[in-house]
Amino acid sequence: MTSYLLRKLIHIFFSAATVLGLLWFYHHNSMEFAQQILLMLLLIFLIIDYARIEYHWELWLYHKTEKKREHTNIHAITQTCIAIVLSLFIFPFPIALTAISMSLFGDVAAALVGKSFGTLKIHKQKSAQGSLAMLIVCCLLGYYFLRNPRIFVPMALTATVIEAFTDRMEDNLVLPIVTGFVGKLLS
Repeated sequence: MTSYLLRKLIHIFFSAATVLGLLWFYHHNSMEFAQQILLMLLLIFLIIDYARIEYHWELWLYHKTEKKREHTNIHAITQTCIAIVLSLFIFPFPIALTAISMSLFGDVAAALVGKSFGTLKIHKQKSAQGSLAMLIVCCLLGYYFLRNPRIFVPMALTATVIEAFTDRMEDNLVLPIVTGFVGKLLS
């Protein structure tokens, strides 16, 4: 299995576990507990990143799946966790969950479709096919969680544009926060 495919499988598993866990905690009136768990996970990821970067500590799963730029920088999973924690603290739960889901699942859809079928490049390695896949997934998630196209369509468009045109910064950090902000403004 290639490191790219392993990374995407981990991403799908982490995404599903995150969204299902958040839904479970929300429906059981335990969001404060969920936020505490996420903060503890964030602390663990930050400690791992510190050890990786400062002391060249190699964790097999991290080393096997990291992008080149992550070798000496904060890992994508840490940045994703930061974005999830901030989104849950800043936005109402339905907006936060939608923005988080768009980031997690839309990114995977864009990557897999873009890598497999992307022939029309729109920005560096990003393709129109991958961006269209992201937009469709984001709209489906928005419909499922919000049911209001006046809110979820602009959120989906925002998420898609950020994913397509972000290359130096980790889009998993920026995307849910900016997308959530758009949803909050429109709700």
